[in-house]
Amino acid sequence: MTFSKWFSSKKLTIAAPITGNLVTLDQVPDPVFSQKMTGDGVAIEPSEGKVIAPFDGRVIHLFETNHAIVLENTNQVQVLIHIGLDTVNLEGEGFTSYKQIGDEVKKGEN
Repeated sequence: MTFSKWFSSKKLTIAAPITGNLVTLDQVPDPVFSQKMTGDGVAIEPSEGKVIAPFDGRVIHLFETNHAIVLENTNQVQVLIHIGLDTVNLEGEGFTSYKQIGDEVKKGEN
């Protein structure tokens, strides 16, 4: 599953970072996302628990609890991958990061 968006006359294809059903943000039961306070995007109802890099880039932010990560591509397009609702309350339990801030990622990599 992929979705595309135009940025500065260049097309950026972003692969889905997790397998599941694509839903619009307005269907997410959290106003931070449904009202696009974190920006435009989509939500995915996951069918498995593995997150992969949606494009080649680097990690520019990793939440201490490993429930969210921000990746940036070579054109400085930044993508937030946030897992779950209220997952910050889990204090990292159940989340493992294989990357750290500054690490390079390749599309499809954990």
